[in-house]
Amino acid sequence: MKKISWDTPIIFFIFSYAFFAPFSLFGSNVSLGLALICWAAKTIAGGKFKILKNPLNIPLLIFTAVIGISVLTSTDLSHSLEKYDSMWMVCIFFLAANNITGKKQLKKIMTILVLVTAVISIAGIIEHFTRVNLFRESNFAVNKWLGEPTARASGSFSHPVKFAMFLVMILPVTLGSIFYEKKRVKKLLFIVCFVLLLFALIVTYSRGCWIALMSAAIFFGLFNLKLKNTIVIFSGLLTAIIIFVLLFPGSGFSRRLKTVTDTRFNTSNIQRIVSWKRCLRMIKGSPVIGVGWGRIEEENRKYVREGEKPFNHAHNTFLNFAVETGLAGLGALLWLFVIIFVRGFWIIKNTGDEWLRIMACGILASIVAFNVSGMMDCPFTVPVVTELFYFLTGALFAIKGGENG
Repeated sequence: MKKISWDTPIIFFIFSYAFFAPFSLFGSNVSLGLALICWAAKTIAGGKFKILKNPLNIPLLIFTAVIGISVLTSTDLSHSLEKYDSMWMVCIFFLAANNITGKKQLKKIMTILVLVTAVISIAGIIEHFTRVNLFRESNFAVNKWLGEPTARASGSFSHPVKFAMFLVMILPVTLGSIFYEKKRVKKLLFIVCFVLLLFALIVTYSRGCWIALMSAAIFFGLFNLKLKNTIVIFSGLLTAIIIFVLLFPGSGFSRRLKTVTDTRFNTSNIQRIVSWKRCLRMIKGSPVIGVGWGRIEEENRKYVREGEKPFNHAHNTFLNFAVETGLAGLGALLWLFVIIFVRGFWIIKNTGDEWLRIMACGILASIVAFNVSGMMDCPFTVPVVTELFYFLTGALFAIKGGENG
């Protein structure tokens, strides 16, 4: 009797995830769930559990365990236990790292992600100009700091910042796809996609993600200084952003950007600083294991001073983890990022295929963007962005040093 090959359905559902991720959390969850089920069936059929060795396996399991401890010691066990179900997303890393095999699969996956996100970007741009959201009832934000009602693009997402965090992680991957696409038509297609993604990001008016993109672009450029085309496009990207902002000093974009350092009158900046100070007080109260996974929204109310307001998250990934999981959880998180970048640099240096090398640069730049945006917000509280983080990290670790195809 011929054995069933589970590899085809696994990769099919991974492709399906790439298709649904930019616009449907339900679709992406179902796709990943089915991929994991097929992988489990493959393991059972093979008679033994086997995952490829990589330096992130054990640290990621320890990270999950540390958060599990914070659940058990939480101020509200049932609430933290309910929130702990989000840790299933760690499986996405193992799914991608163990089942994406070869350059062709990775190219198709990244192409699907870029193209579908570009389509969603068009919807976001339309929303900005027409104030009509194609995915839900009109939900544009009226921003006093612009002096007039302005539609912040949210695309298929529930909030402009969530949309921006997703875009800023896809943009570096798109940039990488441009450089080593040999066919002119496809190269032009990726350039068009990049422009759409970039413009959609701009009209989200997310300052943190604007800065995250510039940081990712600088990172990407520094690792590709030997490539003349990279320097031209990298320089052109930054120049275009600067010209766009500076040549329109009266525009909402320039006024929005100027508020980045405003800690006297800008309400969101003031609230962020207040929340960060409150987090430091909370960390002192429970420094080792924290207040419990998912408990920051409720627990910070106990630390609210007169004239302050409670918050739903810390607007900073690292402070958020330190409060909820203590210094143990923060240390585990930082350990993950150190390993990701060390391994990523090794892959860039040792991968024999130029497309895989540039894609590794793009993925690392995406993770840079994830961290920089995490200085002002908390991407880990956004399921679709968290899924993308684990998926891209798994895809990075699926690239082998010295692989030629």
